[in-house]
Amino acid sequence: MALFSIIHDKALPITVRKDGFSWCPTMDLLAVISKDGSLWIYRADGQRIWSFPLRSFNAQVKTCWSRDGKFIVAASKTFGRRLFDVQLGKVIGNHQMINSEHPINELDVQAVNWVSNLGTNQDSNELGNNGIQELLSVDVSKSLPKLPPLPNLSLDHILRSKLASDSLYESSNSLNNFLVTGYENGSVSISLNSILNSKTVQWQQGSNVEFLQIESVDDLTVHYIISKAQKTEDKSQYFILPLETSFSNNEYAKEVIASSTRISFIVLYLLDIADNFESDCKAFVEFHTKIVNVLDEEAAQESKNVAGGDNAKFYYATSELYELLLTGMMSDSLKSWLENTLGKKNLKKWSKLGNTCVDQIKYKIFSSFIPAGQRLIISLSKLKSVVSWKESVIINEQDKIHAFGLESKKIDDCIAQVKTIMREIYKFVADLNDEQKLFNCFINWLTTIIESLSDDDKKDLENDDLYYSVTEISEYITNKLNSLDIFKYIEKSEVNNKSNQLINSIKQIDSVCQHIFEEIKKNICDSIKFGANVVEIGSSIDAKNVDIKCEMPKSEDHLMILIQDFKQLIEVYDSASGKVQKFECSRLLEPYGLQLKSVQFINDRELLVLAVEPLQDDKAMYPPKFVIFTMKLNFLDNGQQSVVIDTDSPMIKNLHFFNINREGSISLDIDPELITVFNRQGEIDGDTKMASILSSDMHRYIVFEY
Repeated sequence: MALFSIIHDKALPITVRKDGFSWCPTMDLLAVISKDGSLWIYRADGQRIWSFPLRSFNAQVKTCWSRDGKFIVAASKTFGRRLFDVQLGKVIGNHQMINSEHPINELDVQAVNWVSNLGTNQDSNELGNNGIQELLSVDVSKSLPKLPPLPNLSLDHILRSKLASDSLYESSNSLNNFLVTGYENGSVSISLNSILNSKTVQWQQGSNVEFLQIESVDDLTVHYIISKAQKTEDKSQYFILPLETSFSNNEYAKEVIASSTRISFIVLYLLDIADNFESDCKAFVEFHTKIVNVLDEEAAQESKNVAGGDNAKFYYATSELYELLLTGMMSDSLKSWLENTLGKKNLKKWSKLGNTCVDQIKYKIFSSFIPAGQRLIISLSKLKSVVSWKESVIINEQDKIHAFGLESKKIDDCIAQVKTIMREIYKFVADLNDEQKLFNCFINWLTTIIESLSDDDKKDLENDDLYYSVTEISEYITNKLNSLDIFKYIEKSEVNNKSNQLINSIKQIDSVCQHIFEEIKKNICDSIKFGANVVEIGSSIDAKNVDIKCEMPKSEDHLMILIQDFKQLIEVYDSASGKVQKFECSRLLEPYGLQLKSVQFINDRELLVLAVEPLQDDKAMYPPKFVIFTMKLNFLDNGQQSVVIDTDSPMIKNLHFFNINREGSISLDIDPELITVFNRQGEIDGDTKMASILSSDMHRYIVFEY
């Protein structure tokens, strides 16, 4: 018998949900959903890494790790689906799915499956020596530097900067994040590359069905949904419901979807930059408006002639400063403003805020906006090339359907709009340079004025160390003081009463792209359907005393289904052969008063089993008796097979007794509720395996080798 060795015995400071306890497939990380619905990530040794308040108190929360263990998704009706970067502990995707008949916030999430980082499967009918593959092999964007993260990162900024820079997908012709979510009314939604969401599809008999688990084949063409239908109050029917996604095995579809998601991220990234522009300008715009407005109000009160220009912004301030420039004479209100309101301190602050604002905007334009715009043009051009290629081979109406309703002309229009924005952004930079020069001349002139006012000898106003031109100062006072280009491009202006022009231009591109994406989503939805081959895997099973799980063997497209009652019987069903193997465990368990508690697949050839003495009242013995063992699966050719299990059965391995009065029994102070496999990738076939048990109080867990 293999040795049983405890690696970690830890108590969590939170109460966890039984269905929210899962190990990372590649690292010693544990994800748990607390009783209040928050997501917590721990190391196996109990060290907390990070937590995130999902605030899903009463709704179900389902989690699923990506295959590489770098990301985790949490799904619930209260917040939709959120994708997290495990290393950063930040949200990298956050979206709701809306069904036309049932809003998502009315539907509980029942099952979620995330297939990620898959390579392409070439369709021989779609590819050829001179076909689409030649287009896909050219990726100019790979030669460009990655887009930098934006300053002052929020959750959304991390999403957009990280994914727009292709850190979550390296190949342009693959579906790297394929997320399937099942809801309580029989609806299923699919998210592609974390942002392109198909419309929901619904099973016709979905009103009385519960989705338990979803498994996907590697080529993403079929997703098996393990489902349960309530037949009577006490009896349930279990079956395998296939969901077919034929588009995922089509190279053209893969490229269209991957390009579309990349385009979406870049557009969102551009919107984030424009939002950053506004935040960068906020301090300068507020100070500029405040300081000039003081002069304007004081001059207006002093002025005897109020007619003629009082509707113009900063009319009186402009008049006062312009008169000082031309005549060298200042009014009492202007002098008071220069000495008491502005002064050297506020003038220095004004200068610093203005130059910092412009410099930050120009830096972001050249480091982020222009590279993102270049990537957007490249991505749209590549999509147009692929669509043009498809248009050239369309022969009939069926080919049009397979083209996803895309037209190269619409993509051309979008490219033209992006090029227009790129021209506008270069013009914006030129305007900013001119404006910054005029602003600094204006500040230098005010500096000499203020210095002269503080000088008792009233020396000459000129200062050889400061450059300014009367012409440039005049232009700034008359044309820029009340209507900066920063105002015009970035912030809502009271003069032209227009909202952010730059953001509006990007939103126009986003609108065109979304129109294109809606066509793609519609065609994706049309190619998603429930298969007709629904396979029953259990009939009239006791609904209150059963648990069901499934395992998909590596590199195969069939399921191993495990049905476990909470007494003595385990059934394993192979969907490929239709064979069922039953394990009757009463001979092993009844002598010790044990019942099956938790059974898990180690792989498609072996089960991990936990059986525990039921604690029916407070007088029951604590800690309870329990047993842990592994069991080999051996499907024979004679169809259905029933095997009686005892301690001498050859398929029983790693048999460990706990708190039982017999030789070799181990004393362990815990009431186990759940057993989970803790084999990281690459360790499954090793001699030593790891697992964990979660206590019934939902606080304590033990990681052990067996």
